[in-house]
Amino acid sequence: MKITFTKSFALLLFSIAIMVGCSKTTSKSNMEKITSNTWKFVGYGYDDDADYSLSTTENDLLTCEKDDIITFYADSTGADAEGPVKCGTTTVYNFHWDISKDGSKFTWNLYGGTQTYTLKTLNDSELLFYRDELVSGVTRKYVYKFAR
Repeated sequence: MKITFTKSFALLLFSIAIMVGCSKTTSKSNMEKITSNTWKFVGYGYDDDADYSLSTTENDLLTCEKDDIITFYADSTGADAEGPVKCGTTTVYNFHWDISKDGSKFTWNLYGGTQTYTLKTLNDSELLFYRDELVSGVTRKYVYKFAR
């Protein structure tokens, strides 16, 4: 009886080890992360202390933009839909966007010309990208930050 228990116990441990060792963890792609839900502006502006957190004096977000809903679609288009507080007569601003294959660059053309940014954070709850700009001989980080 003791031999049977030992063999059964060893077989059970071996089976568990196989199941745990072969379990597959899947992580979302950048495309899935950015398109799986809508986003809201947290802020944008020059991050003068380079902490990637826009203080009140650094944040250029307008009151009328705080309730906008930003949607990134899988076909690399998107929409910035104004909420109840409007900035102007246009209620939806369409744009194109892209993430580089290596996930390091984010490109979009909202509000004018196309700009390429360094993608710092993209997860299920935060999107943050920035670009370095030379302003009056000083390099400053211009940051865009979104949340869900």
